[in-house]
Amino acid sequence: MTSEIGQLVTKTDSSVKAVWTGYNRGSYSKSFDDTKAFWSDGSKITVDVGVWDNQEPNLQAGSCAVMVHDAGEWVWRMEPCLKPQAFVCQTGPCPSDTFRCDTGQCISPSLTCNDVNNCGDDSDERNCPVLCNYYVTDTRQEIRFPS
Repeated sequence: MTSEIGQLVTKTDSSVKAVWTGYNRGSYSKSFDDTKAFWSDGSKITVDVGVWDNQEPNLQAGSCAVMVHDAGEWVWRMEPCLKPQAFVCQTGPCPSDTFRCDTGQCISPSLTCNDVNNCGDDSDERNCPVLCNYYVTDTRQEIRFPS
């Protein structure tokens, strides 16, 4: 799984050399069982999910796992959780004939660009050729793209 995620990250942006995995020690103390951790959604996981670098997981280095591209391969290392870094999010699959909302919901492509917020976050209404995607947001008349 580590090499597949690394290939996806590199394919998306070849300049990215490190990404957070979502694996973290959270509320587990450093003296607690070293094999236990959480995904970013709070679900429990064990140390077996990653392809760890030599001498890892090093809980003295931090409580969150980062995937690092080093010497031609992707490996996991522990680092402080507050360090700014790109992030890889785990989401469930959507059928190939559907649209994935930013919320993770899967909807029919016919529900996109119909001027109705079917996703609940307007992600189905972004980048539509027939809808205006820009709007005035303040008294200075600055034009902003909706997020």
